[in-house]
Amino acid sequence: LNEATFIAGKIVDLLQSDYPRDRVTIYVVDGGSTDGTVEIVQQVIDGGAPVELIRMARTSGHGEQGLLALRCLSEEIVVLTDADGRLHRSCISRLVSCLENDSQLAVVGAAVHPDSTLAEERLLVVHVGTDASAREGAHAGSDCGSLAAACDGSDGRPRGRAELGGHADRGAR
Repeated sequence: LNEATFIAGKIVDLLQSDYPRDRVTIYVVDGGSTDGTVEIVQQVIDGGAPVELIRMARTSGHGEQGLLALRCLSEEIVVLTDADGRLHRSCISRLVSCLENDSQLAVVGAAVHPDSTLAEERLLVVHVGTDASAREGAHAGSDCGSLAAACDGSDGRPRGRAELGGHADRGAR
Protein backbone atom coordinates (compact mmCIF):
# COMPACT_ATOMS: atom_id res chain seq x y z
CA LEU A 1 0.00 0.00 0.00
CA ASN A 2 1.44 3.32 -1.12
CA GLU A 3 4.95 2.18 -2.05
CA ALA A 4 5.53 4.43 -5.09
CA THR A 5 8.86 5.52 -3.63
CA PHE A 6 10.19 1.94 -3.51
CA ILE A 7 8.34 -0.27 -5.99
CA ALA A 8 10.35 0.36 -9.17
CA GLY A 9 13.60 -0.22 -7.28
CA LYS A 10 12.23 -3.42 -5.79
CA ILE A 11 11.29 -4.79 -9.20
CA VAL A 12 14.77 -3.96 -10.53
CA ASP A 13 16.25 -5.62 -7.42
CA LEU A 14 14.32 -8.83 -8.12
CA LEU A 15 15.16 -8.81 -11.83
CA GLN A 16 18.86 -8.65 -10.91
CA SER A 17 18.66 -11.91 -8.98
CA ASP A 18 20.87 -14.72 -10.23
CA TYR A 19 17.93 -17.12 -9.99
CA PRO A 20 17.05 -18.36 -13.52
CA ARG A 21 14.79 -15.72 -15.06
CA ASP A 22 12.72 -18.28 -16.98
CA ARG A 23 11.62 -19.68 -13.60
CA VAL A 24 10.53 -16.34 -12.13
CA THR A 25 7.36 -14.31 -12.12
CA ILE A 26 7.20 -11.23 -9.93
CA TYR A 27 3.82 -10.61 -8.34
CA VAL A 28 3.09 -7.20 -6.87
CA VAL A 29 0.20 -7.25 -4.41
CA ASP A 30 -1.40 -3.85 -3.99
CA GLY A 31 -3.85 -3.13 -1.21
CA GLY A 32 -5.49 0.03 -2.52
CA SER A 33 -2.58 2.41 -3.10
CA THR A 34 -3.41 6.03 -3.86
CA ASP A 35 0.13 7.35 -4.46
CA GLY A 36 0.78 6.08 -8.01
CA THR A 37 2.19 2.66 -7.06
CA VAL A 38 -0.20 0.82 -9.40
CA GLU A 39 0.61 3.15 -12.31
CA ILE A 40 4.35 2.55 -11.83
CA VAL A 41 3.84 -1.21 -11.78
CA GLN A 42 1.67 -1.01 -14.90
CA GLN A 43 4.42 0.91 -16.74
CA VAL A 44 6.89 -1.85 -15.81
CA ILE A 45 4.44 -4.51 -17.07
CA ASP A 46 3.86 -2.55 -20.29
CA GLY A 47 7.63 -2.48 -20.75
CA GLY A 48 7.70 -6.28 -20.91
CA ALA A 49 8.98 -7.21 -17.44
CA PRO A 50 7.74 -10.55 -16.03
CA VAL A 51 5.49 -8.84 -13.50
CA GLU A 52 1.87 -9.45 -12.58
CA LEU A 53 -0.30 -7.16 -10.48
CA ILE A 54 -2.71 -8.53 -7.89
CA ARG A 55 -5.03 -5.79 -6.62
CA MET A 56 -7.06 -5.68 -3.45
CA ALA A 57 -9.68 -2.98 -2.94
CA ARG A 58 -8.62 -2.43 0.68
CA THR A 59 -6.20 -4.17 2.98
CA SER A 60 -5.50 -4.35 6.66
CA GLY A 61 -1.76 -4.58 6.06
CA HIS A 62 1.19 -6.63 4.92
CA GLY A 63 -0.05 -9.87 6.46
CA GLU A 64 -3.34 -9.80 4.60
CA GLN A 65 -1.56 -9.02 1.32
CA GLY A 66 0.84 -11.94 1.83
CA LEU A 67 -2.00 -14.34 2.58
CA LEU A 68 -3.86 -13.20 -0.54
CA ALA A 69 -0.77 -13.80 -2.64
CA LEU A 70 -0.31 -17.28 -1.23
CA ARG A 71 -3.97 -18.13 -1.96
CA CYS A 72 -3.72 -16.84 -5.53
CA LEU A 73 -0.43 -18.42 -6.57
CA SER A 74 0.16 -21.97 -7.75
CA GLU A 75 3.97 -21.90 -7.72
CA GLU A 76 5.70 -24.55 -5.63
CA ILE A 77 8.11 -21.98 -4.17
CA VAL A 78 7.14 -18.42 -3.26
CA VAL A 79 9.50 -15.78 -1.88
CA LEU A 80 7.86 -12.88 -0.04
CA THR A 81 9.67 -9.57 0.37
CA ASP A 82 8.75 -5.95 1.07
CA ALA A 83 9.03 -3.20 -1.50
CA ASP A 84 11.57 -1.33 0.63
CA GLY A 85 13.83 -4.35 1.20
CA ARG A 86 16.81 -5.16 -1.01
CA LEU A 87 18.31 -8.62 -1.49
CA HIS A 88 21.77 -9.68 -2.53
CA ARG A 89 21.56 -11.13 -6.05
CA SER A 90 22.27 -14.68 -4.80
CA CYS A 91 19.84 -14.61 -1.88
CA ILE A 92 16.88 -16.24 -3.64
CA SER A 93 19.01 -18.93 -5.30
CA ARG A 94 20.46 -19.85 -1.94
CA LEU A 95 17.08 -19.90 -0.22
CA VAL A 96 15.68 -22.15 -2.97
CA SER A 97 18.76 -24.37 -2.76
CA CYS A 98 18.12 -24.95 0.93
CA LEU A 99 14.57 -26.10 0.16
CA GLU A 100 15.64 -28.30 -2.73
CA ASN A 101 18.46 -29.96 -0.79
CA ASP A 102 16.54 -30.84 2.36
CA SER A 103 13.12 -32.48 2.03
CA GLN A 104 12.51 -31.88 5.75
CA LEU A 105 12.38 -28.10 5.21
CA ALA A 106 9.16 -26.32 4.30
CA VAL A 107 10.16 -22.72 5.08
CA VAL A 108 13.51 -20.92 4.94
CA GLY A 109 14.39 -17.32 5.56
CA ALA A 110 17.25 -14.90 5.45
CA ALA A 111 18.65 -12.85 8.30
CA VAL A 112 16.98 -9.47 8.63
CA HIS A 113 19.14 -6.38 9.08
CA PRO A 114 16.95 -3.27 9.26
CA ASP A 115 18.35 -0.01 8.04
CA SER A 116 16.06 1.74 10.45
CA THR A 117 15.89 3.45 13.81
CA LEU A 118 12.40 2.09 14.53
CA ALA A 119 12.47 0.16 17.80
CA GLU A 120 10.13 -2.58 16.54
CA GLU A 121 12.46 -3.34 13.63
CA ARG A 122 15.59 -3.35 15.82
CA LEU A 123 13.83 -5.72 18.27
CA LEU A 124 13.41 -8.33 15.53
CA VAL A 125 17.16 -8.32 14.84
CA VAL A 126 17.95 -8.73 18.54
CA HIS A 127 15.61 -11.72 18.78
CA VAL A 128 16.90 -13.41 15.63
CA GLY A 129 20.49 -12.58 16.56
CA THR A 130 20.23 -14.42 19.88
CA ASP A 131 18.72 -17.57 18.40
CA ALA A 132 21.54 -20.05 17.71
CA SER A 133 19.54 -21.97 15.12
CA ALA A 134 18.92 -18.77 13.15
CA ARG A 135 22.64 -17.94 13.16
CA GLU A 136 23.87 -21.42 12.34
CA GLY A 137 21.27 -22.46 9.79
CA ALA A 138 18.12 -24.48 10.14
CA HIS A 139 19.77 -27.80 9.35
CA ALA A 140 23.25 -28.98 10.27
CA GLY A 141 25.43 -29.55 7.24
CA SER A 142 23.39 -27.31 4.98
CA ASP A 143 24.69 -24.19 3.28
CA CYS A 144 21.87 -22.20 4.88
CA GLY A 145 23.94 -21.03 7.83
CA SER A 146 25.71 -18.45 5.68
CA LEU A 147 22.53 -17.02 4.17
CA ALA A 148 22.85 -13.88 6.26
CA ALA A 149 25.93 -12.86 4.28
CA ALA A 150 24.31 -13.71 0.95
CA CYS A 151 21.17 -11.75 1.70
CA ASP A 152 22.71 -8.51 2.87
CA GLY A 153 23.29 -5.69 0.41
CA SER A 154 25.72 -6.46 -2.41
CA ASP A 155 28.41 -4.35 -0.73
CA GLY A 156 28.13 -6.43 2.45
CA ARG A 157 26.22 -3.78 4.39
CA PRO A 158 22.63 -4.36 5.51
CA ARG A 159 20.00 -2.87 3.23
CA GLY A 160 16.49 -2.20 4.45
CA ARG A 161 14.29 -4.95 5.80
CA ALA A 162 12.80 -8.17 4.56
CA GLU A 163 9.87 -9.87 6.22
CA LEU A 164 7.27 -12.48 5.53
CA GLY A 165 4.17 -10.92 4.00
CA GLY A 166 5.03 -7.88 1.96
CA HIS A 167 4.19 -5.60 -0.89
CA ALA A 168 6.33 -7.07 -3.63
CA ASP A 169 5.80 -10.80 -3.62
CA ARG A 170 7.88 -12.97 -5.89
CA GLY A 171 6.91 -16.43 -7.04
CA ALA A 172 9.63 -18.75 -8.32
CA ARG A 173 8.66 -21.85 -10.24
